[in-house]
Amino acid sequence: MDPITNSIPLIEKEQISQLHFSREDVLQDEAARKKRLWDLNRANSLGNAYHGKVEITFQTSDGKKKRVDTTILL
Repeated sequence: MDPITNSIPLIEKEQISQLHFSREDVLQDEAARKKRLWDLNRANSLGNAYHGKVEITFQTSDGKKKRVDTTILL
């Protein structure tokens, strides 16, 4: 794992409901949004098939970045 990712706090998935998120997308580029959707669908497929965890990095409404390790099941 790279040092930049390590500097982002890792939280438990149960803490996510206590966070606040902006209604505006953090990704301004349409290509980046499409890649994010592709990555999410791939993580869902892998989670369903192998029950493996993925690391998701996200940004809260106050601009702070967080990470969570979880299995994506849609």
